[in-house]
Amino acid sequence: MVVTLSLLLSAAPLQAQQPTTPPVQEPTVQEPATEEAETDAEASEGEEIVVTGQREPGSVAGDIPPLQQIRPAEIRSYGVNTVEELLAELGPQTRSGRGGPPVVLVNGRRVSGFQEIRDIPTEAILRVDVLPEEVALRYGYRADQRVVNFVLRRRFRAVTAEADARVATEGGRVAPEAEVDFLTIRRDERLNLHLEGQFTDALTESERNVLSRNGDGSSGDPLRTLLPENRTVSTNAVYARPIGNVQASVNGQLEISDSTALFGAGLDGLALQQDSRTISGRLGTTLNGDIGSWRWNFTGAYDISDSETFTDVEGFAPNRADAVSSQGNASLLLNGTAFELPAGNISTSVRVGGSTLDFESRSFRFGNAVESRVSRDVGGARGNIDVPIASRSRDVLPFLGQLSVNANAEVERLSDFGTLWSIGYGANWSPLTGVRLIASVVDEQNAPSPQQLGNPVITTPNTRVFDYLRGETVAVESITGGNPLLRANDRSAFRLGLNLQPWSDKDLTFQADYNRIRIDDPIAGFPAATAEIAAAFPDRFTRDAEGRLTRLDARPINFDRQERSSIRYGFNFSKPLRSRVQRQLEAFRAGKGPNPFEGLRPSGGARRQAEAAADAQRPAGEAPRRGEGGQAGGQGAGPGGRFGGGRNFGGGGFGGRGGGGGGRLQFALFHTVNLTERVTVAEGGPVLDLLNGDAIGNNGGQPRHEVEGQAGYTNNGLGARLSLNFRSATEVQGGTAAAPETLEFGSLTTLNLRLFADLGARPEWVRRHPWMRGMRVTVGVDNLFNQRQEVLDQTGGTPINFQPALLDPLGRSVRVSLRKLFF
Repeated sequence: MVVTLSLLLSAAPLQAQQPTTPPVQEPTVQEPATEEAETDAEASEGEEIVVTGQREPGSVAGDIPPLQQIRPAEIRSYGVNTVEELLAELGPQTRSGRGGPPVVLVNGRRVSGFQEIRDIPTEAILRVDVLPEEVALRYGYRADQRVVNFVLRRRFRAVTAEADARVATEGGRVAPEAEVDFLTIRRDERLNLHLEGQFTDALTESERNVLSRNGDGSSGDPLRTLLPENRTVSTNAVYARPIGNVQASVNGQLEISDSTALFGAGLDGLALQQDSRTISGRLGTTLNGDIGSWRWNFTGAYDISDSETFTDVEGFAPNRADAVSSQGNASLLLNGTAFELPAGNISTSVRVGGSTLDFESRSFRFGNAVESRVSRDVGGARGNIDVPIASRSRDVLPFLGQLSVNANAEVERLSDFGTLWSIGYGANWSPLTGVRLIASVVDEQNAPSPQQLGNPVITTPNTRVFDYLRGETVAVESITGGNPLLRANDRSAFRLGLNLQPWSDKDLTFQADYNRIRIDDPIAGFPAATAEIAAAFPDRFTRDAEGRLTRLDARPINFDRQERSSIRYGFNFSKPLRSRVQRQLEAFRAGKGPNPFEGLRPSGGARRQAEAAADAQRPAGEAPRRGEGGQAGGQGAGPGGRFGGGRNFGGGGFGGRGGGGGGRLQFALFHTVNLTERVTVAEGGPVLDLLNGDAIGNNGGQPRHEVEGQAGYTNNGLGARLSLNFRSATEVQGGTAAAPETLEFGSLTTLNLRLFADLGARPEWVRRHPWMRGMRVTVGVDNLFNQRQEVLDQTGGTPINFQPALLDPLGRSVRVSLRKLFF
């Protein structure tokens, strides 16, 4: 007799296990077998057991395993509310050494934009996979972004209301915010509605006692803002459902925002003011389907934005700048298996797409009108192929372990820049279990954005800048906007990455990456006013008869060349903390104790309690025994363990009744060592070494060392998280050879602390106060010790423009949040 078990693949090796506890019956409708591939058949002595492997639901294409896999118990331990907040919390883990933001997938598929999932509550997430940059190639993206795949639960329904306020402990700024969100998921159908409003007070120099630049010792200008007043209202809606065999979604977004900034007193004693108003909208759609073993994906989006800026100018009507941009894009991705080799399948992906953009701007400066219009049509295609060379499991060159190589190419035709190319190749090698090396090389061309070319020219008076040439802070007339003379750049990058998981039964991973990048004709915002920059771009600076800087044209430029290299390494560690019930259940399974649920009637609550204890804290690499990944209820984390029914939010940490309790301990630490950071300003011109005394920005040079750290502890709904950011000191050698002006930028260490309580995870509290069900209270402190960077000149004083309140106006702030889920 042969018994075939269909199991979910995980990072750990597949094992056939016999049931150690009798199944508990639940009087509910069973899910289809395709959602819960598990059998209760027991094999008698002498029976042969054949295990058939199957990928986890929502997995990405290809054979590269996740760098990190996060399941519900660990997601809860972060104490965040939405996908957007979770992605921000995972910043150290999702940061690419090449600088690109992460690519976001949903259930292993592309979406039209991050707006489709950003407002989803974290309770609706089944799993998060963080994957290396090379996986982005298989989805039609470039290999400078890590991939974050959010796998959602099959059923979920809740209304979420949240109110919070952020307050600066030094006073002067309060930022209240309120949002309401509705989400329902029923298998492949999803509806998400979101409404949000935010208001932020202005913060003036008088509220931070900022010294005046005129050297008379006066401070605290109430007519100059350090941070502007902001008001924003936005709404976002997503609807997804199957249409025949095609999964479709549509997303609509509207946002209205305005801000007001002050730039000091004019001749009449009134404040010079700048008002900005923006209305933006978005409509996106995604279609997903299958053709045999091939997957196809279509995404399309249309974005429009209309902005106005009014700036007061002495003796003239306010300068005005208007800009309207509209952009549409569409792409079709096809990926799958071309054919099979002895070592495995050759997988390919092909993406074709196009976009169109129109950008119009009009500025009225001192009574003169200047108009600009930039349009760009782009058509292109990208292809990627992965070829397996060796396979230990298939006994093909087994001494090499698992080895595959890949190649990719992209061509784009831009209506205003001609044809641009991108070519890359790499290798993916796992010589031993738990050890993986990834190497990649890419050469690509990039054009400046239409905004960099055609943004309206805006003149802002009384803008403070530090003149490195003279070693003084001055208030200048600053000109910002687009530069139609920008050139495309050429970028070459090499990456070698190591991912190490020394113990398969422990959630501990080590990562290390070496990156080397060279860019010819890099595009950058206009740099700091150093002697080298002034010599290379003399027409950008206007000085008076005494040599004092009075006007600065800060529109973007092309440097000649930029070179940088770095090593980034670190680890992630996560350990479940077992509750008393979980420890008793483990002892019972090992035959060392009684059944902790002995005597409980075989109800859904008993089953949820048992499964929560067994699965909620299961290691990240281990597949759950039942249901959907470590959440009580077996069928998901909906109310009462069934989405749409019951009153409590399942178990395992959210619910009213039952719940396995327990918690989690987490650590993450990453260290970046910048080996090279050089900029050649112009052809044949000076070479700036940003690690050794040079600078192109107003925040000093490039720190040699950067550290990101996280620590978290949660237990029975109560948790704390601490994050660390460190930047080492730098030095800038300003002035001239005859009159040097040296600035020392001190190191900076900031700590952020967040405390949270999931009140619904405390059954004894919920029994006495049912309103606590689904309630979370969060108190967070950013910049816990109110640290600001210290900048000293060669006399030991702090230049006016580098006062701590100018570098970090907000300082320490406290955020209090109250969140409630209604089921």
